[in-house]
Formats: sequence, structure tokens, C-alpha cells
Amino acid sequence: MDLLETMQNRRSVRSYTGEKIAKENLDKILQAGLLSASGRSRKPWEFVVVQEKETLEKLSHCRVGAAKMLENAGCAILVFANPEKTDVWVEDCSIAMSNMHLMADSLGLGSCWIQGRLRESENGESTEVYCRKLLNVPEEYVLEAILSVGILKEHPKAHTWRSWKRRRCIMKLIKPDKKYADSYYRAVEGYKENNIRLYEFFDMPFEKIVKYTDDMEKGENLPKGWVPATCLWFVDEQEFLGEISIRHEITENLEKPGGHVGYGVRYDKWGQGIGTEMLRQAIFYIRENLPLKKSCLPVKTTIMVLLL
Repeated sequence: MDLLETMQNRRSVRSYTGEKIAKENLDKILQAGLLSASGRSRKPWEFVVVQEKETLEKLSHCRVGAAKMLENAGCAILVFANPEKTDVWVEDCSIAMSNMHLMADSLGLGSCWIQGRLRESENGESTEVYCRKLLNVPEEYVLEAILSVGILKEHPKAHTWRSWKRRRCIMKLIKPDKKYADSYYRAVEGYKENNIRLYEFFDMPFEKIVKYTDDMEKGENLPKGWVPATCLWFVDEQEFLGEISIRHEITENLEKPGGHVGYGVRYDKWGQGIGTEMLRQAIFYIRENLPLKKSCLPVKTTIMVLLL
């Protein structure tokens, strides 16, 4: 398999058999990370490998709703860095993560990138602090991400440009529609099963959801501190894929943490480019339907301002 084929075949895999990773394969994955390019060849990373089942179970609580797969993983590779070595440690560690991710897939293993930097654990601590305490990592090291690796039950089908382009053509933003209600509530159950926090309105009966979205758009009966917003579902021909809220205005409290747009992709569709396509369509929706001259979209800790 050549490199381009490996890149096309690679998928984020979150379901494993629980078996251990062979030492030979683990060594190759780590070598792929250690051989990664870095700015001025500073190589600021330190890899911490966890294989003990008890520690993996504890580690599965390091992220709210995003690290449960570690319970059945064969191992976890935590990528820490010494920021004193370089000011581009985030980029350097990301390159190492990507290389290990690709190597795992090329070996027929399942793997998934779990973001650690700027994320929160289930006990309310930052993911970085939680992992550092659990693994006794010195305070001068900061966490970038965790790679879960496991023996996969089944490799998901590879994405192709043709299949993605065809699928993108049938994805659309709509007002909540009863046709997709069953699929929507299955998605809600998926959020709950993976401990993803939801606003209470997600679990309302369908008729109340329709009333809630109408009120939101009109700016009526809003919770304290909320602003009028258009709430849309993102669907394809068969199922609910996600939801997006487009705020008609933003307050000072919303500008940095929220911006104009908030969205979520159903848990079993993560890593498939659905959020990207939903945002792309949302930008066109804003241009055509809402009187906004610019839109602020949060991108991690920064705000991207789109002139509309």
C-alpha cells in the first residue's frame, strides 16, 4: 500500500476488541512519531505509552464524552511536549500524532486522535492536569493529544472523493422535521451513552422542539442570557446528522466562547467531515436568510470573522 492509499484508507476507529498490541507493531508506531519533522529539528515531544488495563480505564475519563474508547484499547500514546524547546510545539506534536495515526492504520490497527490541549476531563479538571496527575508527568510538560490504538473489530470503508462528493450533494439544512425524529432521538441516546452533556431541550418531545425553535427564532420565552437564534437540523436522505444554531446577535459574553454559530454532530458520525460541510452550508444560509454583515465563528481559542 503506497502513502496516498494509506492516507485515503485511514479512518478514526473507536471500537476495539480489547486485545493487546504486539510489541513489534507498537515499536513501529512510536518510530513513526519519533521520525517526524519538527521546527529546527527541536523534537519537543515526549511519548507516554499506557498498556495496563486499569490505567486505560482511568484514562478513559480524561475527556468529557470523547475518550471512552480507551477502556477497550490495546494501548494509549500520550503526546506531551516541553514548550521551552520551541514555540511551535503544537505543530510539531501534531505532525508526530498524524504520522503515528497513519502508521497504525497501515499496520491494520484501529486508532483515534483524542485532543488533550484545551479540553476538560469528567471530574472538571483540564485533560492535561488529569493526565499529568494520573501518570506522574512533571509539570513542565504540556499535553497535546492522545492516540488510542486497538485491534479493530472491522475497518470502516475508506472515503473516496466520488462517494464524499455524492453524499455532500444530498446533505442539507432544514427546520426540525418529524420525518427525522426517530433518527434524532437515536442520536440523543448516543450522546447520553457517551456522557456528552446536553441542554435539556435536546430531549424534549418533538412538538416541544418545534415550539422551542420557533420561539428561539422570534426571540420569545428565551432563557436568561440567551439571544434569538435560528435552529436547524442537518440531514441526508435517510437520517439526522447534526444540528446547528445561528445566533442573530451576540453579546459580549458570547463573542469569545460562542460566536454566532454553535453546532453538534451526532456521536457515531464524528470524524467524517460532516461538521465541516454543515458549517459551509450554514455560511450560505446566513448570507441568504439573515441580516448579518459578518459572522464570528469560534475556532478553538480564537474567533474567525467572516465578512458576509
